[in-house]
Amino acid sequence: METNITDKVQSAFNTTCKEYDRIFNTGFEPWANDERYSIHETNQVMNFMKSYKSSADDGCITWAELSVPYVTIDNNGVEHKKTNHLDGFIIDGYNVFFIEAKRFSRKNKKIDELGNDLSAIIDFGKDGAAKEQFMNRLPDKANKQNYNFYCILLADVWNYRNKRKNETKRIEIDWKKIVKDYTNNNSGNITYLKRDIKEVYDSNYNLAYALFHLNCF
Repeated sequence: METNITDKVQSAFNTTCKEYDRIFNTGFEPWANDERYSIHETNQVMNFMKSYKSSADDGCITWAELSVPYVTIDNNGVEHKKTNHLDGFIIDGYNVFFIEAKRFSRKNKKIDELGNDLSAIIDFGKDGAAKEQFMNRLPDKANKQNYNFYCILLADVWNYRNKRKNETKRIEIDWKKIVKDYTNNNSGNITYLKRDIKEVYDSNYNLAYALFHLNCF
């Protein structure tokens, strides 16, 4: 089962990279500033979900900005009801994917923020009441125990933040180390399955992903 999942996710990622490359090479420039590139992370999520769904079964469900209610307890023991929104969400048979994405424009800050997104999903999975409520929103409520849960982290980064390449330092991304840190920080709650990073569009733009199995669900 895990092998099939990793293959599906890798295939969707490969298709996403090809689509980005195709779009950029039409001459279309989605960034508004001629000096500094900026592409909103929503595009990573929407293109990835589109790529995944293109080869999935007809019953596959994709959704953006999925609302997930949860409860926090402050230092005085008072409960506060809050709502989180997942960047993307996929149901493929009995496989459920939570998707979070970031632009690594301000590298260290965004890497930390993506790690926090992963931790928030884990905390949600460990909250019995919130998890039970969420499980009752899935299509096959009578067989909730059959679902498997995964998290996909998406990221992008330009090799150079400025178009004038000789004026700025190349940004290096060690995706292997990032994933290792995320895994170590959440030991036991997740199992790392696969990651990849590819250069697209004139070897200057990178797309990356990491796939984890969520043991806390």
